[in-house]
Amino acid sequence: MNTTNTDNEKYSTIKKINRGRIVTPVGKAYWAYLDKPEEFNGQPTNNYSIQVEFTKEGTQALKSELLRVLEEAKQAPKFSGKPWKKEPNISLKEGKDNSVRFKFASKVSYIDHTTHEEKPINIQLFNSKGDKLKPSDTPIPVGSKVQICFKPVPYHINKNNNGIKLQLEALLLLEEATNEDTNYPSASSYGLTD
Repeated sequence: MNTTNTDNEKYSTIKKINRGRIVTPVGKAYWAYLDKPEEFNGQPTNNYSIQVEFTKEGTQALKSELLRVLEEAKQAPKFSGKPWKKEPNISLKEGKDNSVRFKFASKVSYIDHTTHEEKPINIQLFNSKGDKLKPSDTPIPVGSKVQICFKPVPYHINKNNNGIKLQLEALLLLEEATNEDTNYPSASSYGLTD
């Protein structure tokens, strides 16, 4: 991802905001499922999700903060004395090309403890002007510039399954990618448009 000196900070800095939430640096979007559940092996899951790739500096800043949150969580009574993996899951995946993508996810619905009804969870989506968008009307093409608000949620299922989930709360769509911005073919690349 190319950046200039004037915008390096927005590509490499995280912000901590209220209620333990974090705002990521600006990154490049991959595989956004914000209007319908993510699919796995052709079957819908119960999650909305998006993967985001940041600059090297942005990746390091986010990774450092997640590891700090995890170390703090290990001291909490809920997790005290539990065995942790040497390298707990922090919701990132390293590609063969040395790229690193973080996966942010949220459940599609939840059960209201008062009414016992299933209620939908809606991901908050905004454009670069701060206007609210409907996820169903706003696909996020691969390569779009985005910023994510999320809450790191430590978990410990057992000694081999533990780490931090990146609970997606909101997304800022700064710049929508076109096929020319990515390595993905467009209709014109096949001569299908005038």
